[in-house]
Amino acid sequence: MSANAGARDAVLVTGLHAVDNPSPGVSVARCLRHEGVRVIGLCYEPTDTGAYVDGLFDRVYRMPRIEADPQAYLQRLHAVAAATGAGALLPTLDPEVAFLAGQERWLEQHGLRALLPTPSAAAQAAKWAIAEPGRTAGFRVPTLRTARTLDEALRAAEFIGFPVMVKGAFYEAHRAEQADEIPALFRALAGRWGLPVLVQAQAIGAEIVAACLCDRPGRLRRWIAMRKFGMNEQGTTWCGVTFRNDSFFTACERLLEILQWSGPCEVEAKIDETSGMLTLLELNTRFPSWIGIATEVGSNLPFDLIRLLRGEPLDVDPGFRTGLVMVRQHHDRTIPLSRFVDVAVGGVLSV
Repeated sequence: MSANAGARDAVLVTGLHAVDNPSPGVSVARCLRHEGVRVIGLCYEPTDTGAYVDGLFDRVYRMPRIEADPQAYLQRLHAVAAATGAGALLPTLDPEVAFLAGQERWLEQHGLRALLPTPSAAAQAAKWAIAEPGRTAGFRVPTLRTARTLDEALRAAEFIGFPVMVKGAFYEAHRAEQADEIPALFRALAGRWGLPVLVQAQAIGAEIVAACLCDRPGRLRRWIAMRKFGMNEQGTTWCGVTFRNDSFFTACERLLEILQWSGPCEVEAKIDETSGMLTLLELNTRFPSWIGIATEVGSNLPFDLIRLLRGEPLDVDPGFRTGLVMVRQHHDRTIPLSRFVDVAVGGVLSV
């Protein structure tokens, strides 16, 4: 496909939840809009507030949830692509990636290009399975236990020793100092993200993250690294500074090679400031919600992904600017009730 033909394609972007623990879709859409790409938003609820950001989406469609009816999700995806002329899909939620990793043939048959990991790679990247690839890549990996019952969670915390981190299967992490904090955390995380709930030893060091893009299985082509220094109680970054660390890059590169990863991901780790020891916390199978800084640090990973889907070769990695501080801000606004009703009742928002 020529670049001009690809330029006419709209891109479907998911993950428009934009409150205290924001999904990455709004940031990804901003990166694509920065390069003039047409973006179609896909949301799950009318309360996904990113759907109402002015000037960001050509149109927004409400989707059925994958876990409720996978076939209905695929049928709706096909209908939206046909209605909008979209030729590419960029999922930004971990459960979507896990499902769509096994649907590449279906996507191709219905004219949608996507850069996704294989089902095997996605399975190895799960929070409860990443330890062995992480150690092989040179990371230290903290002890982790999975729990499908509250009793298992309590036993896991006792085995590991307090304090522990209690984590959802896909999102959220909370520190527990003692056993009486575990029941409420277990019930809340299981209710929001399903089972298992994870109990992990607390790692020592400064928290660091990397947004990565692999253009083919196991080959890292772009990355941006950031050191976190402001987070909310769920572990979501609200302040961070871009930085470069060769050991972190090498470990990320090796990890993605071992996994034979394709597409975007985020590597979360900690670094001991004295010894330089790297501890792997998890790998998220999509761009992070802070990826919006990509346009300001000189390496627009979401747009590079679309270039790959168009068949355009990537130039040598331009690198990224270090020493820039990411600050996440919150603001309130109003919209006409009719726009909310359009999403809630009609399932389509024309903007």
